[in-house]
Amino acid sequence: MNYAEQKLLIQLKLSWENLDVKYLESFLDKNIIYESQWVFTPLKGKEKVIEYLQGKFKTIQREIDLNQITLNTETGFIPSMNMRPCIILSDYRK
Repeated sequence: MNYAEQKLLIQLKLSWENLDVKYLESFLDKNIIYESQWVFTPLKGKEKVIEYLQGKFKTIQREIDLNQITLNTETGFIPSMNMRPCIILSDYRK
């Protein structure tokens, strides 16, 4: 993993810890494609990805404020990818 990837991983973790896209915005390419098991059709373009994440973060924050969930972010490593670092997100539903 090079320096740019490490920096992006840190920004990604900060974004999830703070539920704020401001940590990622400057790192996202205008032609980004976002895919997730929760997104049925890939999102194409920086604006769409930011809009999606803002909505997702807002929903998560609302659930946290209502004391319905606790969100946890950790850095992990993927053994099948030569111990490449990743972000692990988990939530506890109360």
